Amino acid sequence: MHRRDVVAAAVVAVLASAAIGLIASERLAGLSIDLLFWLREAVVAPYRDPSRSPTVVVALDEETHRRPPFADVPKALWMPQLAVVLDALIEGGAKVVGFDAIFPTSVEMIFPQSPDPRVAGLDRDFLRVLYKAARQDKVVLAKVLHQGLPIRPFPGQAFVVGGERSVLSANLYRDVDEVIRRVSLTFESEDGKGGMRSDNSISLELAARALGQRPVKLDDGGLALGSYRIPGSEHDTMLVNFAGGDSLPTFSFADLHECAKQGKSEFFRQQFKDKVVLIGTVVDLEDRQVTSKRFITTHEQGSTAARCVVPPMAGLYRNDLVRDTIPGVYIQASAVNNLLRRDALREIAPWAGWLLIALTSCAAAAVTMTLSPLAAAGAVLAASLLWIAAATFAFSRGLVLPLLTVHPDRLSLRGHRPRQTVAAQQLRALFGALRHRPHGRGRAPARARRRG
Repeated sequence: MHRRDVVAAAVVAVLASAAIGLIASERLAGLSIDLLFWLREAVVAPYRDPSRSPTVVVALDEETHRRPPFADVPKALWMPQLAVVLDALIEGGAKVVGFDAIFPTSVEMIFPQSPDPRVAGLDRDFLRVLYKAARQDKVVLAKVLHQGLPIRPFPGQAFVVGGERSVLSANLYRDVDEVIRRVSLTFESEDGKGGMRSDNSISLELAARALGQRPVKLDDGGLALGSYRIPGSEHDTMLVNFAGGDSLPTFSFADLHECAKQGKSEFFRQQFKDKVVLIGTVVDLEDRQVTSKRFITTHEQGSTAARCVVPPMAGLYRNDLVRDTIPGVYIQASAVNNLLRRDALREIAPWAGWLLIALTSCAAAAVTMTLSPLAAAGAVLAASLLWIAAATFAFSRGLVLPLLTVHPDRLSLRGHRPRQTVAAQQLRALFGALRHRPHGRGRAPARARRRG
Protein backbone atom coordinates (compact mmCIF):
# COMPACT_ATOMS: atom_id res chain seq x y z
CA MET A 1 0.00 0.00 0.00
CA HIS A 2 1.33 3.39 -1.02
CA ARG A 3 2.02 6.05 1.56
CA ARG A 4 -0.07 8.50 -0.41
CA ASP A 5 -3.09 6.22 0.02
CA VAL A 6 -2.66 6.30 3.79
CA VAL A 7 -2.27 10.09 3.77
CA ALA A 8 -5.32 10.50 1.55
CA ALA A 9 -7.41 8.27 3.81
CA ALA A 10 -6.30 10.21 6.87
CA VAL A 11 -7.16 13.54 5.24
CA VAL A 12 -10.59 12.28 4.22
CA ALA A 13 -11.23 10.94 7.72
CA VAL A 14 -10.25 14.25 9.33
CA LEU A 15 -12.34 16.35 6.92
CA ALA A 16 -15.37 14.10 7.24
CA SER A 17 -15.11 14.01 11.04
CA ALA A 18 -14.75 17.78 11.15
CA ALA A 19 -17.77 18.29 8.90
CA ILE A 20 -19.95 15.92 10.89
CA GLY A 21 -18.59 17.32 14.16
CA LEU A 22 -19.81 20.78 13.20
CA ILE A 23 -23.32 19.35 13.17
CA ALA A 24 -23.22 16.84 16.03
CA SER A 25 -20.37 17.99 18.31
CA GLU A 26 -22.60 19.58 20.97
CA ARG A 27 -24.83 16.54 21.24
CA LEU A 28 -21.87 14.16 21.31
CA ALA A 29 -20.10 16.25 23.94
CA GLY A 30 -23.20 16.23 26.11
CA LEU A 31 -23.75 12.50 25.70
CA SER A 32 -20.05 11.92 26.51
CA ILE A 33 -20.48 13.73 29.82
CA ASP A 34 -23.59 11.73 30.68
CA LEU A 35 -21.85 8.43 29.91
CA LEU A 36 -18.82 9.47 31.94
CA PHE A 37 -21.06 9.95 34.96
CA TRP A 38 -22.32 6.40 34.45
CA LEU A 39 -18.80 5.01 33.98
CA ARG A 40 -17.50 6.81 37.06
CA GLU A 41 -20.35 5.44 39.15
CA ALA A 42 -19.99 1.91 37.75
CA VAL A 43 -16.20 1.66 37.95
CA VAL A 44 -15.05 4.07 40.65
CA ALA A 45 -18.25 4.72 42.65
CA PRO A 46 -16.90 7.66 44.66
CA TYR A 47 -18.60 8.01 48.02
CA ARG A 48 -19.61 11.33 49.52
CA ASP A 49 -20.55 11.31 53.20
CA PRO A 50 -23.92 13.13 53.30
CA SER A 51 -23.21 14.43 56.81
CA ARG A 52 -20.23 16.36 55.42
CA SER A 53 -22.19 18.06 52.67
CA PRO A 54 -22.02 21.85 53.06
CA THR A 55 -25.49 22.10 51.51
CA VAL A 56 -28.72 20.44 52.64
CA VAL A 57 -32.24 20.37 51.20
CA VAL A 58 -35.50 20.99 53.05
CA ALA A 59 -38.09 19.32 50.86
CA LEU A 60 -41.67 20.36 50.31
CA ASP A 61 -42.20 16.72 49.51
CA GLU A 62 -44.99 14.25 48.94
CA GLU A 63 -45.04 13.48 52.65
CA THR A 64 -45.53 17.14 53.52
CA HIS A 65 -48.46 17.41 51.12
CA ARG A 66 -50.12 14.45 52.84
CA ARG A 67 -49.65 15.39 56.49
CA PRO A 68 -51.66 17.92 58.49
CA PRO A 69 -51.68 20.90 58.56
CA PHE A 70 -50.58 20.89 54.90
CA ALA A 71 -52.79 18.21 53.37
CA ASP A 72 -55.30 19.63 50.86
CA VAL A 73 -54.26 23.19 51.76
CA PRO A 74 -52.98 25.60 49.04
CA LYS A 75 -49.37 26.67 49.49
CA ALA A 76 -50.43 30.30 49.82
CA LEU A 77 -51.79 29.29 53.24
CA TRP A 78 -48.50 27.75 54.40
CA MET A 79 -46.94 31.06 55.43
CA PRO A 80 -47.26 30.54 59.22
CA GLN A 81 -45.56 27.14 58.97
CA LEU A 82 -42.81 28.54 56.73
CA ALA A 83 -42.19 31.24 59.33
CA VAL A 84 -41.76 28.67 62.10
CA VAL A 85 -39.28 26.53 60.14
CA LEU A 86 -37.30 29.45 58.69
CA ASP A 87 -36.91 31.00 62.13
CA ALA A 88 -35.69 27.67 63.55
CA LEU A 89 -33.17 27.28 60.72
CA ILE A 90 -31.72 30.75 61.24
CA GLU A 91 -31.61 30.34 65.03
CA GLY A 92 -30.01 26.92 64.51
CA GLY A 93 -27.00 28.53 62.85
CA ALA A 94 -27.62 28.05 59.12
CA LYS A 95 -25.21 30.21 57.13
CA VAL A 96 -27.80 31.14 54.54
CA VAL A 97 -31.23 29.88 53.46
CA GLY A 98 -32.29 29.91 49.81
CA PHE A 99 -35.86 29.47 48.60
CA ASP A 100 -35.88 27.51 45.33
CA ALA A 101 -39.67 27.38 45.74
CA ILE A 102 -41.50 30.57 44.77
CA PHE A 103 -44.63 31.84 46.54
CA PRO A 104 -45.99 34.48 44.14
CA THR A 105 -49.39 35.04 45.74
CA SER A 106 -50.81 36.00 49.10
CA VAL A 107 -54.19 35.07 50.53
CA GLU A 108 -54.35 38.50 52.13
CA MET A 109 -54.63 40.03 48.65
CA ILE A 110 -57.46 37.66 47.77
CA PHE A 111 -59.43 38.49 50.93
CA PRO A 112 -58.12 41.94 51.93
CA GLN A 113 -61.18 42.84 54.01
CA SER A 114 -61.67 39.47 55.68
CA PRO A 115 -62.87 39.81 59.28
CA ASP A 116 -61.13 36.53 60.15
CA PRO A 117 -57.86 37.44 61.97
CA ARG A 118 -56.29 34.21 60.77
CA VAL A 119 -56.55 35.49 57.19
CA ALA A 120 -55.77 39.15 57.88
CA GLY A 121 -52.44 38.36 59.51
CA LEU A 122 -51.57 35.12 57.75
CA ASP A 123 -48.35 36.41 56.14
CA ARG A 124 -47.21 38.63 59.00
CA ASP A 125 -44.96 36.16 60.83
CA PHE A 126 -43.32 34.95 57.62
CA LEU A 127 -42.56 38.52 56.53
CA ARG A 128 -41.16 39.29 59.96
CA VAL A 129 -38.81 36.29 59.88
CA LEU A 130 -37.75 37.09 56.31
CA TYR A 131 -36.90 40.62 57.38
CA LYS A 132 -34.88 39.39 60.35
CA ALA A 133 -32.94 36.92 58.18
CA ALA A 134 -32.36 39.50 55.44
CA ARG A 135 -30.78 41.92 57.92
CA GLN A 136 -28.15 39.22 58.56
CA ASP A 137 -27.71 38.45 54.83
CA LYS A 138 -29.08 34.98 55.51
CA VAL A 139 -31.90 34.60 53.03
CA VAL A 140 -32.19 34.59 49.22
CA LEU A 141 -35.44 34.22 47.27
CA ALA A 142 -35.71 32.80 43.76
CA LYS A 143 -37.34 34.11 40.62
CA VAL A 144 -37.54 32.54 37.14
CA LEU A 145 -37.89 34.06 33.70
CA HIS A 146 -39.40 31.97 30.89
CA GLN A 147 -41.35 34.59 28.95
CA GLY A 148 -41.36 38.38 28.91
CA LEU A 149 -42.04 38.83 32.63
CA PRO A 150 -40.49 36.82 35.47
CA ILE A 151 -42.31 34.75 38.06
CA ARG A 152 -41.39 36.49 41.32
CA PRO A 153 -42.11 36.11 45.00
CA PHE A 154 -45.06 38.10 46.32
CA PRO A 155 -44.06 41.79 46.39
CA GLY A 156 -44.24 41.96 50.18
CA GLN A 157 -41.66 39.17 50.44
CA ALA A 158 -39.33 40.86 47.94
CA PHE A 159 -39.62 44.17 49.81
CA VAL A 160 -38.68 42.82 53.24
CA VAL A 161 -35.58 40.98 51.95
CA GLY A 162 -34.19 44.12 50.34
CA GLY A 163 -35.54 43.94 46.80
CA GLU A 164 -33.58 42.67 43.83
CA ARG A 165 -30.38 42.23 45.81
CA SER A 166 -31.86 39.12 47.44
CA VAL A 167 -34.32 38.02 44.73
CA LEU A 168 -32.19 36.23 42.16
CA SER A 169 -32.68 34.02 39.14
CA ALA A 170 -32.97 30.26 39.49
CA ASN A 171 -33.20 29.66 35.72
CA LEU A 172 -31.43 26.52 34.56
CA TYR A 173 -29.14 26.26 31.53
CA ARG A 174 -30.25 23.72 28.92
CA ASP A 175 -27.96 22.27 26.29
CA VAL A 176 -29.03 21.78 22.68
CA ASP A 177 -30.56 18.40 23.57
CA GLU A 178 -32.59 19.97 26.43
CA VAL A 179 -30.49 18.20 29.08
CA ILE A 180 -29.28 20.31 32.03
CA ARG A 181 -25.55 19.90 32.57
CA ARG A 182 -24.58 23.42 33.56
CA VAL A 183 -25.83 26.28 35.67
CA SER A 184 -25.62 29.91 34.67
CA LEU A 185 -23.54 32.09 36.98
CA THR A 186 -24.89 35.56 36.25
CA PHE A 187 -27.93 37.12 34.57
CA GLU A 188 -28.56 40.50 32.99
CA SER A 189 -31.47 42.37 34.58
CA GLU A 190 -33.05 45.78 34.22
CA ASP A 191 -32.25 48.19 37.02
CA GLY A 192 -34.59 50.79 38.43
CA LYS A 193 -33.20 53.50 36.14
CA GLY A 194 -33.95 51.73 32.86
CA GLY A 195 -30.43 50.42 32.43
CA MET A 196 -28.97 46.94 32.79
CA ARG A 197 -27.10 45.31 35.63
CA SER A 198 -25.48 41.92 36.21
CA ASP A 199 -26.94 39.78 39.01
CA ASN A 200 -25.54 36.58 40.45
CA SER A 201 -27.53 33.40 40.01
CA ILE A 202 -29.09 32.04 43.18
CA SER A 203 -26.50 29.23 43.44
CA LEU A 204 -23.53 31.62 43.08
CA GLU A 205 -25.05 34.07 45.58
CA LEU A 206 -25.69 31.36 48.17
CA ALA A 207 -22.08 30.13 47.90
CA ALA A 208 -20.76 33.69 48.09
CA ARG A 209 -22.74 34.49 51.23
CA ALA A 210 -21.72 31.21 52.83
CA LEU A 211 -18.05 32.05 52.25
CA GLY A 212 -18.41 35.75 53.04
CA GLN A 213 -16.72 36.62 49.73
CA ARG A 214 -18.01 38.33 46.61
CA PRO A 215 -17.37 36.96 43.11
CA VAL A 216 -14.66 38.85 41.24
CA LYS A 217 -14.62 39.39 37.46
CA LEU A 218 -11.30 38.34 35.91
CA ASP A 219 -9.53 39.90 32.94
CA ASP A 220 -10.42 37.02 30.63
CA GLY A 221 -14.12 37.31 31.50
CA GLY A 222 -14.10 34.48 34.03
CA LEU A 223 -15.22 34.63 37.65
CA ALA A 224 -13.33 33.88 40.84
CA LEU A 225 -14.86 33.14 44.22
CA GLY A 226 -12.10 33.82 46.68
CA SER A 227 -9.02 32.10 45.24
CA TYR A 228 -11.11 29.63 43.24
CA ARG A 229 -11.38 30.34 39.53
CA ILE A 230 -14.73 28.86 38.55
CA PRO A 231 -14.25 26.49 35.57
CA GLY A 232 -16.23 27.56 32.52
CA SER A 233 -17.04 30.95 34.00
CA GLU A 234 -15.54 32.70 30.98
CA HIS A 235 -18.70 31.46 29.22
CA ASP A 236 -20.82 32.44 32.24
CA THR A 237 -21.67 28.82 33.04
CA MET A 238 -20.38 26.05 35.29
CA LEU A 239 -20.48 22.33 34.48
CA VAL A 240 -22.11 20.67 37.49
CA ASN A 241 -20.30 17.75 39.08
CA PHE A 242 -23.27 15.71 40.29
CA ALA A 243 -22.58 13.17 43.01
CA GLY A 244 -24.18 9.74 42.90
CA GLY A 245 -26.53 8.26 45.45
CA ASP A 246 -28.04 10.24 48.31
CA SER A 247 -25.14 12.62 48.81
CA LEU A 248 -27.39 15.59 49.59
CA PRO A 249 -29.13 15.30 52.98
CA THR A 250 -32.85 15.85 52.53
CA PHE A 251 -35.18 16.82 55.38
CA SER A 252 -38.95 16.65 55.13
CA PHE A 253 -40.54 20.03 55.77
CA ALA A 254 -43.39 18.35 57.66
CA ASP A 255 -41.00 16.81 60.17
CA LEU A 256 -39.08 20.06 60.66
CA HIS A 257 -42.31 21.93 61.26
CA GLU A 258 -43.32 19.57 64.05
CA CYS A 259 -39.77 19.71 65.40
CA ALA A 260 -39.80 23.51 65.55
CA LYS A 261 -43.28 23.57 67.08
CA GLN A 262 -42.08 21.36 69.91
CA GLY A 263 -39.11 23.65 70.56
CA LYS A 264 -36.41 21.08 69.71
CA SER A 265 -33.82 23.74 68.92
CA GLU A 266 -30.91 21.37 69.60
CA PHE A 267 -31.89 19.27 66.57
CA PHE A 268 -31.65 22.33 64.34
CA ARG A 269 -28.23 23.22 65.75
CA GLN A 270 -26.97 19.69 65.17
CA GLN A 271 -28.24 19.40 61.60
CA PHE A 272 -28.06 22.93 60.18
CA LYS A 273 -25.27 24.83 61.92
CA ASP A 274 -22.91 26.32 59.29
CA LYS A 275 -24.91 24.77 56.44
CA VAL A 276 -26.36 26.27 53.28
CA VAL A 277 -30.06 25.34 53.27
CA LEU A 278 -32.18 25.16 50.12
CA ILE A 279 -35.96 24.93 50.49
CA GLY A 280 -37.56 23.49 47.39
CA THR A 281 -40.19 21.24 45.84
CA VAL A 282 -39.49 17.50 45.74
CA VAL A 283 -42.62 15.86 44.34
CA ASP A 284 -43.64 13.45 41.59
CA LEU A 285 -44.41 15.90 38.78
CA GLU A 286 -43.52 19.50 39.55
CA ASP A 287 -40.09 20.95 38.67
CA ARG A 288 -38.40 17.71 37.60
CA GLN A 289 -35.51 18.03 35.15
CA VAL A 290 -33.41 15.77 32.92
CA THR A 291 -29.74 16.29 33.83
CA SER A 292 -26.36 14.75 33.11
CA LYS A 293 -27.12 12.52 36.11
CA ARG A 294 -29.83 10.75 34.09
CA PHE A 295 -27.90 7.46 33.75
CA ILE A 296 -27.11 7.14 37.48
CA THR A 297 -30.41 8.01 39.12
CA THR A 298 -31.80 5.48 41.60
CA HIS A 299 -35.23 4.81 43.05
CA GLU A 300 -36.45 7.63 45.23
CA GLN A 301 -36.58 7.30 49.00
CA GLY A 302 -37.94 10.64 50.17
CA SER A 303 -36.14 12.40 52.99
CA THR A 304 -32.96 10.52 53.85
CA ALA A 305 -31.59 12.70 56.64
CA ALA A 306 -32.10 12.33 60.39
CA ARG A 307 -35.65 12.61 61.71
CA CYS A 308 -36.68 14.79 64.61
CA VAL A 309 -40.29 13.92 65.49
CA VAL A 310 -42.32 12.39 62.66
CA PRO A 311 -41.24 8.98 61.30
CA PRO A 312 -41.07 8.58 57.49
CA MET A 313 -44.43 7.97 55.88
CA ALA A 314 -44.66 4.45 54.48
CA GLY A 315 -45.90 3.54 51.02
CA LEU A 316 -44.98 6.76 49.20
CA TYR A 317 -42.19 5.44 46.96
CA ARG A 318 -41.75 2.37 44.78
CA ASN A 319 -38.48 0.48 44.69
CA ASP A 320 -39.09 -0.70 41.13
CA LEU A 321 -39.46 2.79 39.68
CA VAL A 322 -36.35 4.66 38.54
CA ARG A 323 -36.69 8.00 36.78
CA ASP A 324 -34.14 9.85 34.70
CA THR A 325 -35.32 13.18 36.14
CA ILE A 326 -34.46 14.84 39.45
CA PRO A 327 -36.08 17.78 41.28
CA GLY A 328 -34.64 21.15 40.29
CA VAL A 329 -33.65 22.00 43.86
CA TYR A 330 -31.00 19.26 43.73
CA ILE A 331 -29.39 20.93 40.71
CA GLN A 332 -29.02 24.18 42.63
CA ALA A 333 -27.77 22.36 45.75
CA SER A 334 -25.20 20.42 43.71
CA ALA A 335 -23.96 23.65 42.12
CA VAL A 336 -23.57 25.29 45.54
CA ASN A 337 -21.61 22.26 46.77
CA ASN A 338 -19.34 22.44 43.73
CA LEU A 339 -18.57 26.09 44.45
CA LEU A 340 -17.92 25.50 48.14
CA ARG A 341 -15.87 22.34 47.59
CA ARG A 342 -14.12 23.72 44.50
CA ASP A 343 -14.80 20.58 42.52
CA ALA A 344 -16.83 21.73 39.51
CA LEU A 345 -16.04 19.78 36.35
CA ARG A 346 -13.32 21.13 34.06
CA GLU A 347 -13.49 20.81 30.28
CA ILE A 348 -10.53 20.83 27.95
CA ALA A 349 -10.21 23.68 25.47
CA PRO A 350 -12.23 23.32 22.25
CA TRP A 351 -9.09 23.21 20.12
CA ALA A 352 -7.78 20.31 22.21
CA GLY A 353 -11.00 18.40 21.65
CA TRP A 354 -10.79 18.92 17.90
CA LEU A 355 -7.14 17.83 17.94
CA LEU A 356 -8.07 14.59 19.72
CA ILE A 357 -10.80 13.92 17.16
CA ALA A 358 -8.38 14.55 14.29
CA LEU A 359 -5.68 12.31 15.76
CA THR A 360 -8.21 9.56 16.46
CA SER A 361 -9.56 9.72 12.92
CA CYS A 362 -6.08 9.64 11.40
CA ALA A 363 -5.04 6.72 13.57
CA ALA A 364 -8.20 4.75 12.76
CA ALA A 365 -7.75 5.34 9.04
CA ALA A 366 -4.08 4.36 9.13
CA VAL A 367 -4.70 1.19 11.13
CA THR A 368 -7.59 0.15 8.89
CA MET A 369 -5.51 0.51 5.74
CA THR A 370 -2.25 -0.99 6.97
CA LEU A 371 -3.43 -4.02 8.98
CA SER A 372 -5.58 -6.98 8.20
CA PRO A 373 -9.25 -6.60 9.11
CA LEU A 374 -8.96 -8.82 12.19
CA ALA A 375 -5.81 -7.08 13.43
CA ALA A 376 -7.28 -3.65 12.75
CA ALA A 377 -10.45 -4.53 14.67
CA GLY A 378 -8.38 -5.76 17.61
CA ALA A 379 -6.20 -2.66 17.61
CA VAL A 380 -9.19 -0.31 17.47
CA LEU A 381 -10.96 -2.22 20.26
CA ALA A 382 -7.88 -2.16 22.49
CA ALA A 383 -7.34 1.54 21.86
CA SER A 384 -11.01 2.26 22.57
CA LEU A 385 -10.92 0.41 25.88
CA LEU A 386 -7.71 2.18 26.87
CA TRP A 387 -9.22 5.57 26.06
CA ILE A 388 -12.43 4.79 27.95
CA ALA A 389 -10.36 3.84 30.99
CA ALA A 390 -8.26 7.01 30.72
CA ALA A 391 -11.34 9.23 30.27
CA THR A 392 -13.06 7.58 33.25
CA PHE A 393 -10.02 8.10 35.46
CA ALA A 394 -9.71 11.73 34.37
CA PHE A 395 -13.42 12.28 35.03
CA SER A 396 -13.06 10.89 38.54
CA ARG A 397 -10.51 13.69 39.04
CA GLY A 398 -12.88 16.32 37.67
CA LEU A 399 -11.48 16.59 34.12
CA VAL A 400 -13.79 15.95 31.16
CA LEU A 401 -12.21 14.28 28.15
CA PRO A 402 -14.30 13.53 25.04
CA LEU A 403 -15.53 9.97 25.21
CA LEU A 404 -17.33 9.88 21.86
CA THR A 405 -15.87 10.91 18.50
CA VAL A 406 -17.42 10.84 15.07
CA HIS A 407 -16.17 8.30 12.53
CA PRO A 408 -17.82 8.46 9.10
CA ASP A 409 -17.84 4.69 8.75
CA ARG A 410 -19.69 4.29 12.07
CA LEU A 411 -22.29 7.02 11.65
CA SER A 412 -25.84 5.84 12.29
CA LEU A 413 -29.03 7.77 12.92
CA ARG A 414 -30.94 4.80 14.24
CA GLY A 415 -31.90 4.74 17.90
CA HIS A 416 -30.84 8.37 18.41
CA ARG A 417 -32.66 8.70 21.72
CA PRO A 418 -29.97 9.41 24.35
CA ARG A 419 -30.82 6.41 26.50
CA GLN A 420 -30.76 3.99 23.57
CA THR A 421 -27.66 5.03 21.58
CA VAL A 422 -25.39 2.40 20.09
CA ALA A 423 -22.49 3.81 22.11
CA ALA A 424 -24.41 3.42 25.34
CA GLN A 425 -25.33 -0.17 24.49
CA GLN A 426 -21.70 -1.00 23.66
CA LEU A 427 -20.48 0.50 26.92
CA ARG A 428 -23.10 -1.38 28.90
CA ALA A 429 -21.98 -4.63 27.28
CA LEU A 430 -18.29 -3.95 27.88
CA PHE A 431 -18.75 -3.02 31.54
CA GLY A 432 -21.73 -5.23 32.35
CA ALA A 433 -19.75 -7.32 34.79
CA LEU A 434 -18.68 -4.23 36.70
CA ARG A 435 -22.21 -2.95 37.09
CA HIS A 436 -23.47 -5.88 39.18
CA ARG A 437 -21.27 -5.44 42.20
CA PRO A 438 -22.26 -6.70 45.67
CA HIS A 439 -22.97 -3.22 47.04
CA GLY A 440 -25.34 -2.24 44.22
CA ARG A 441 -23.43 0.85 43.11
CA GLY A 442 -24.14 0.12 39.44
CA ARG A 443 -27.35 0.22 37.44
CA ALA A 444 -29.96 -2.42 36.81
CA PRO A 445 -30.27 -3.82 33.28
CA ALA A 446 -32.25 -1.46 31.06
CA ARG A 447 -34.98 -4.00 30.32
CA ALA A 448 -35.64 -4.50 34.05
CA ARG A 449 -36.07 -0.81 34.80
CA ARG A 450 -39.29 1.17 34.68
CA ARG A 451 -39.53 4.86 33.98
CA GLY A 452 -42.05 7.41 35.17
